[in-house]
Amino acid sequence: MAEKERFEVLLEEINTKMDLLIGGHQTLDEKIDRITRELRDGMAQMRGELQVEIVAVRDGLREEMAQMRKELSNKIDKISEKLLDHEGRITTRER
Repeated sequence: MAEKERFEVLLEEINTKMDLLIGGHQTLDEKIDRITRELRDGMAQMRGELQVEIVAVRDGLREEMAQMRKELSNKIDKISEKLLDHEGRITTRER
């Protein structure tokens, strides 16, 4: 085989390998893009779900705090009534 023919065969092999390398690179690039999209979509969905949960917890805490305020207010009112009653009794006894 002449030197020129060997060189042409060698160039053809190099071209074939470069085509395979380029194809592999394109495939990896597509996979990276797909995975990036999937991660972004997943994170957006997770962010939405977390926001819903946070709002639910916040609303639940608000309700609990309102209930506790009401209960404390009732207890304070009862204590105030008892205190007024005791003050009245003391005043009556002092006269």
